[in-house]
Amino acid sequence: MVKNISLLLIITALLLLPTPAGDISPTEEKTQGRVLHVGQPTPTAEGWEEQEVIIKITRGVFAGETVSTQNSLSGNPRFDINLEEGDLVILSLEKTDGYLQGVKINNFGRHPFLIILAAIFITTLIIIGKKKGSHSLAALTITILLIIKVLLPLLLQGYSPLPLISIFAIFVAAITLLIISGLNLKTLSAILGIGGGLLVAAILAVLFGQLSQLTGFVSHEAPLLQFIGGAGLNLEGLLYGAIVLGALGAIMDVTISVASGLEQVSLAQPRATVGELYGAGIAIGRDIMGTMINTLILAYVGGALPLLLLLLAEQPSLLGLINMDLIASEILRALAGSTGLIFSIPLTAIISAAFLNKEKK
Repeated sequence: MVKNISLLLIITALLLLPTPAGDISPTEEKTQGRVLHVGQPTPTAEGWEEQEVIIKITRGVFAGETVSTQNSLSGNPRFDINLEEGDLVILSLEKTDGYLQGVKINNFGRHPFLIILAAIFITTLIIIGKKKGSHSLAALTITILLIIKVLLPLLLQGYSPLPLISIFAIFVAAITLLIISGLNLKTLSAILGIGGGLLVAAILAVLFGQLSQLTGFVSHEAPLLQFIGGAGLNLEGLLYGAIVLGALGAIMDVTISVASGLEQVSLAQPRATVGELYGAGIAIGRDIMGTMINTLILAYVGGALPLLLLLLAEQPSLLGLINMDLIASEILRALAGSTGLIFSIPLTAIISAAFLNKEKK
């Protein structure tokens, strides 16, 4: 009961933390509407097409009002919003002295479907996981809130990305494991193993990132970050920090599995020595290691799949491909994170074995 109350207090405190607002014009407001009618596209002098769209605003001060606006079509599916009657859309309302002056269509309203999917996920987690599922959901909620309310605002304020993200990762791992497994030697062993694995990943990321002269320009959004917060964000540090954060989930899974497995071995064989427990931990870790490394690699490949297809379609040489800044950054991300994961296994095993042996004595 006390644990559940503590979780509620933590979540409430995080929700009450202020989130920095962006530079939103007081004359512009985001809302949603429902498409009532879509006109036929007509060509313009600039070479694209425009169509009249009639929309009923369904949220906000102007809810219930019907407005007409133009929807531009360039022929590029990345930028075009191909509407049909009944579609939910996100709108920008231009106001002057509280009066509606114009409406612009920003995007499709995708949030209802995402909410339904989230509800399916939460229901499945609680039904199958029961108490552990509820604790996992609480840990996930706190992690998301910490990212939105703490990590991202501090990064935007100009804090050095790598130290900040490293401390944040350890903090999140500690909270997650304490919620799921409680305060015990198993949790402590896993947290220490996570810290060691992330430290290795960070050292390798910085060392080989600088030797490879990586710039941190790993996406189309990266150059825009240079103009945020005065001098801009440290993109190179952000790349290294992202490597640490990306490796956290897999390292956390491995360390808690090794520590939990050794706890069960110790209970089954109370006379097991530190060396025997360590050997059992290594054996457990080896079985998990292969799948977790695949998890990391496949996650990175999945995120970069469109880019990889585009690059391979141009049939570049292997030498030219792996030396591209973007590809080299992804290789560094995968290898540094995976090496940190591997290192965390013996570290967690020896720490857990020593703790369990001392506890028995």
